[in-house]
Amino acid sequence: MSELKLSSLHDDVRLPFQRQQECEYSQYPDLYPDIGRNGEHSVLQRMLQFGVEQEDCEAAYETGAGMSEKAYETLVGWAVKDQYGFVVASIYDEWNKLDRTAMEKVAEETAWMVARWTLDGVRLVQRGKDIADSAATSVVVSIEGLHLLDGVKTLNEYDIDSMVGSLVMNCVRIFGIQYGYHTPLAEDGLTPYGYYAVDQIIRNGLIVDLAHSLPQTRVDILDYAEDYAKGSQIAYTHGAPSEAIAKDPAFADKAEKRGLRDIEIKRLMSLGGIVGLGVSRPFFQNQDQLAETIDRLAQFPHGIDSLAIGADFGGVPPSFLIGMKNPKEVCSRLGDLLAGRFHFSDEHIRKVLAENAKTWIRTNLAFSKDYRMKKGHIPKRHL
Repeated sequence: MSELKLSSLHDDVRLPFQRQQECEYSQYPDLYPDIGRNGEHSVLQRMLQFGVEQEDCEAAYETGAGMSEKAYETLVGWAVKDQYGFVVASIYDEWNKLDRTAMEKVAEETAWMVARWTLDGVRLVQRGKDIADSAATSVVVSIEGLHLLDGVKTLNEYDIDSMVGSLVMNCVRIFGIQYGYHTPLAEDGLTPYGYYAVDQIIRNGLIVDLAHSLPQTRVDILDYAEDYAKGSQIAYTHGAPSEAIAKDPAFADKAEKRGLRDIEIKRLMSLGGIVGLGVSRPFFQNQDQLAETIDRLAQFPHGIDSLAIGADFGGVPPSFLIGMKNPKEVCSRLGDLLAGRFHFSDEHIRKVLAENAKTWIRTNLAFSKDYRMKKGHIPKRHL
């Protein structure tokens, strides 16, 4: 399926340029795989994962000015247009530990970056209907976690509305609630303020992301979605079944926290949500395991229409790749595996790799124009 362009529910398209003193930005390096904990902060590794050619990276350094933010944006923009049909662009890198002011600035800069890509034919999606059936690449902006409220000493509903509203103004449309640890919004489950945040996000026609939320938080969000028939606004953008993550020795003890149990996957699908599968470790150990999982989950009720890819490119340490290092390789290699070994039809391969993510967002991102506090009542059992 080499002619397909990947649709992905999660990729880290932007690395904030706050470490420009490092040699990687000032002269062409040998990829510097040791930047960050596992090489995930290497700007060059990030660019290669989006499909930027290495010679183009080298050429950007030949100007003598080093790797500028403008050069990064331009090269990644061209690659996104070339390799993706649709992508959810995450703006948050957990290791940066940005505070709220810095996060709002990164959101604004990311929105402007994608807006500049529109000059080359990329479409910035504000609401689902912005996604056209044309060949234009569509981009939705997301945030991985609202844990930025962690530093707020006296939290109230105004703080939540203010921050979410500011991020929405900067084009964020998909919101993670938790990043694996306790915050004012979610501990081992949603707090009252967490319920309020979820309620306001949903009532404004936006999307809640389960990825990185702890197990009870996921249960609470799905309970809320079921009570209000809002499951079509809940996504698990990138990850894997917990049993798949458990096969990675380095992450086996985190499998239940990061991955979904089958019962959660079936419930999310039955409620109208969508599941995005990663294409690297720790989610899957090899391409065969990923293809086997797609085949198994596709047989769940609603499965073939509720499965997508959440590649997580741009944030994957090089050593975690499983032989698919950019979107084109995901489409060609995974498509061939699904067709040859599991006898997937072209239609079903297209659904998983290219159509489901785009169609789901187009149908369910119902944000209108402005973020507003919506009056409502959360049942006491959720408080």
